[in-house]
Amino acid sequence: MSSRIIYSLILFFLILAGFLARTYDIRRSEFWLDELATIQYTNHEVSMTLARSHSFDPKFHFPTTVAGYFWRSAHFDYQPPLYYLMIYGFSSIFPDEMALRYLSTFWGILSLWILYRVTRYFLEKPESLMAVAIMTGSSFHIWYAQEARGYTIFCFLFLLAVYCFLRMKKHSSRLWWFAFLVTAATAVMFTYYAIFIFGLLLTRKKTLKQNSYFSFSWLIGLVLTGAAILLGPIISQQIGCLSHGRFWLPPPSTGDLIFFPVICVGGYLSERWQLLAGIVIFWLLLWRGLCFLHKNTDKNKFITLCLLTIFPVLLIFLSSRTFNPIFIARHLIIFSPFFYIIFVYGILSFPMKWPRILVTFILFILLFFGWINFRQGSVFYKEGSGEFYPGIHERKQYVALIKHIKDNLQPDEKIVATDMQATIFLRRVLPSAILDAGQRIVMLYPGLLEPFELESFRGWSMSTKLDNMTALYGLLRFDQHIMIDKRTWHPASFWLIGSSWDKDLTLGKNFLAVRDFITKDYVATEFLSRDGVLIWHYKRKILPD
Repeated sequence: MSSRIIYSLILFFLILAGFLARTYDIRRSEFWLDELATIQYTNHEVSMTLARSHSFDPKFHFPTTVAGYFWRSAHFDYQPPLYYLMIYGFSSIFPDEMALRYLSTFWGILSLWILYRVTRYFLEKPESLMAVAIMTGSSFHIWYAQEARGYTIFCFLFLLAVYCFLRMKKHSSRLWWFAFLVTAATAVMFTYYAIFIFGLLLTRKKTLKQNSYFSFSWLIGLVLTGAAILLGPIISQQIGCLSHGRFWLPPPSTGDLIFFPVICVGGYLSERWQLLAGIVIFWLLLWRGLCFLHKNTDKNKFITLCLLTIFPVLLIFLSSRTFNPIFIARHLIIFSPFFYIIFVYGILSFPMKWPRILVTFILFILLFFGWINFRQGSVFYKEGSGEFYPGIHERKQYVALIKHIKDNLQPDEKIVATDMQATIFLRRVLPSAILDAGQRIVMLYPGLLEPFELESFRGWSMSTKLDNMTALYGLLRFDQHIMIDKRTWHPASFWLIGSSWDKDLTLGKNFLAVRDFITKDYVATEFLSRDGVLIWHYKRKILPD
């Protein structure tokens, strides 16, 4: 059997293993906030905008045609709009919401194949297969291949654009020039982090000038003009929102930067020894890999990999420290495959065979424990100090709690949500088709909400800007609200839903204020909680005669 067939079989079994790891028990956990927000945003914002026949909405001063959807997405969301359009079309064919996770898996599997094609520019076949093996077993990629979000397609498109660039560099044909421009522009329309793909053009300036089809200045002008036309107004709107401190993420610490190479491979490790071992082994491989690349390979490869790893991560980190926090590991997943290539070079940098075997063994041991942590749904957590990985939370199993409400809900009872996460839970699990009009209600004091929450509620409420920071608003539907006071709030009983991001069950200011206001004349008869979702049942107090 030829070596080519053997390598092809190994690649096939690696992709098969990746498929099994990414689809196994994919339905075991409920949708968490970001997944629910994706579904909610697509089903409401996208469908509403695309369905309207009139061309202008006087409330928000932007058109409501397909083009207007891009303006709406800029007004209410900080992500480029193509992902939501894609899942809107996908959901119209596959209405099961859980199918969105399989869509993420599909792109994750394709990423394994395209990674192999990319690595062949940098490595020989055996080493390329090792890079694919790292990505196959990385719980970082498995995690997001089982999540109804766009991170796997971001990674695939970024890899595809890099592949087209490498082919363009090798052949300088019109087809690969065009393929690179299309894939790079598409990647940017899915994630702004992909803008760093255009930095690769700096490595080919001389060749571009010599190319018979395109000059360097003409190509750059075309790209920048197209980007300005398509994305300029949207980016301006979104940067304007972010610059006013409305984003939820705190500025990254130096520790976030140190842990990023560890997360790239091991995912969200849950034990202290795993984190320490990961820091030692992955920074060792990163340093040795870069040194090996610089001394022993074509300098173009060294520069290319730096432009795809060290440069964008550092630039995003510094921007997050000085301007606005956008250093989010799951968005930086697009750069992780190129870290794997450097790690392989780090293994190759050892001149003797036994250190290579030992380092490889430790690497895959950490991959294995990362997968175990993922299967158990556990991440590292520091008691009393909240989440260790910013924005990363253990998987939730909350449907049983909401079902308990559904099974015990009386016809005249209301259900009250008090924060964005609880609101989305309520809207997705107990939709208006199940409840009578007015049974679902979201209560909030705008002045007690986080800026990011307030912007989301303003987008959802539609009929009000929620300008009175001290008033208590009650949102009944997307287009209807009331002002809450004692004269309008007097049910015999009601359910109250709140949520917490951390294991300490820290509740938000809005929840505490709402609960204090509406429960003065009520007594709690039931309390249940699970995975940060908390529900209470209240009945009016029986006053003595």
